[in-house]
Amino acid sequence: MNIRGAEHTSDSPTSWPLIALALTIGCAALVFDLMVPLGVAGGLPYVLLVVLGFWFPKHKAILLLALAGASLTIIGYGLSPPGAEKWIVLTNRGLALAVICMTAVLILKKRQEVNTKIDSAEQSLIDAQRIAHLGSWRWDISNGGQKWSDEQFRIFGYQPGAITPVYDTFVNALHPDDREKVLGIVQEALSGKGDYNDEFRIVRADGEIRHVYAQGEIIRDDKDTPTLMTGTLLDITDRVEAEKAFRKSEDRLRSIFDNAQTGIGRTRIEDGQILEANRKMARMFGYDDVSQFMAEYKFSKQYVFPELREKVFASYDTGPDQINEIQYYRKDGSIITTRTHGRINREEGWVDLVMVDVSDRVAAEAEIIARDSLFKAFMDASPASISIKDLNGHYTLVNKQLQKTLYAGKQQMSGKTAADVYGHDTANTLMNEDRKVIETSKSLEFKQDFIIDGKKTILNLVKFPIS
Repeated sequence: MNIRGAEHTSDSPTSWPLIALALTIGCAALVFDLMVPLGVAGGLPYVLLVVLGFWFPKHKAILLLALAGASLTIIGYGLSPPGAEKWIVLTNRGLALAVICMTAVLILKKRQEVNTKIDSAEQSLIDAQRIAHLGSWRWDISNGGQKWSDEQFRIFGYQPGAITPVYDTFVNALHPDDREKVLGIVQEALSGKGDYNDEFRIVRADGEIRHVYAQGEIIRDDKDTPTLMTGTLLDITDRVEAEKAFRKSEDRLRSIFDNAQTGIGRTRIEDGQILEANRKMARMFGYDDVSQFMAEYKFSKQYVFPELREKVFASYDTGPDQINEIQYYRKDGSIITTRTHGRINREEGWVDLVMVDVSDRVAAEAEIIARDSLFKAFMDASPASISIKDLNGHYTLVNKQLQKTLYAGKQQMSGKTAADVYGHDTANTLMNEDRKVIETSKSLEFKQDFIIDGKKTILNLVKFPIS
């Protein structure tokens, strides 16, 4: 993975032992070549030098070792005592040089394949870190140097490699309100009293505040002294902001729920136990405390007409828009009539209820019906002929006396017009009189001819508007 920072490169400490080993192998191979006549295999010990190049970090080391092996092969030929025929010796040395070159080529090719796989894996890791907003870091505790992955740079607001990060770079980026806490956790981890994992804020180079989650692992030497810390740092700003927005939305919905002027709640189907309720619902049923309401009141036991309960639930099964008027007993035993909208979930065993107290409306309607009945009884008991018409000329109410006098033995006059009852000529006269009453908003008297039982009869009419 592409890690950049102030730590020393890894080439130096690992290369020197390899260089020493290469010198040792080279010298040993030359001495062996001079002491033991190997014939066709005379140059093969120098191939070991080329093979050693596989562990060197750079490609050029393989080429240099191949050059050194080839040079030693030639030197070995020059210093070796005379033996076989010269053309045979030269052929053997030529073959050895060819083997050295071929080995170098094969190792370079294999090294290239390995590096390609490593680069591909590193690029995949870099892409994964970029997508996940996950950085990685390494801190050399002895000198304060740090190495950051490309995504770690981006999280802190820098282009990869734009700065040389050190421990103070991290400390200075900590949010002032979080700095003391984070440094305390770092010290606890270094002293072995705890793990390093924490959620905190940083201030990026451009001043933007980001929320991050960091965790790390400490590497110690033989004396248990911390020497290195490695870890990851995840940018969780989007998650934190989403959580804040969710909490704000939840608080807003909770406020709407608690302060709604309609009763809202959820009950269990099995026993009517209240699972959730707002203040309005509790007060509708005579409770000031919502918790007490939820603990004590069970809808299933408070139906004025218990046989309606299953019918109401069955109506909810048909769809979410079903509304029922249901009567329950309140805490004090009085009856409340509710207009209830329900949504049922039989799989999870609950019913959501939205209720409006319509007790006053129902009582008012009952009172109006009683008054209308009383008024109708008064009209029917009157010896005078009385009728009420709407603005379209339809009779809306006719007492028994008028029905008997003008329309005896025929259909009811209610709902009919004067034209239906008396014919158009008489109806036109009556409608003109009605218009005068409406225009003047006064009580007026009229005389009108009617045919009753085949005889012409003059009746005195008193008409007045009803607002």
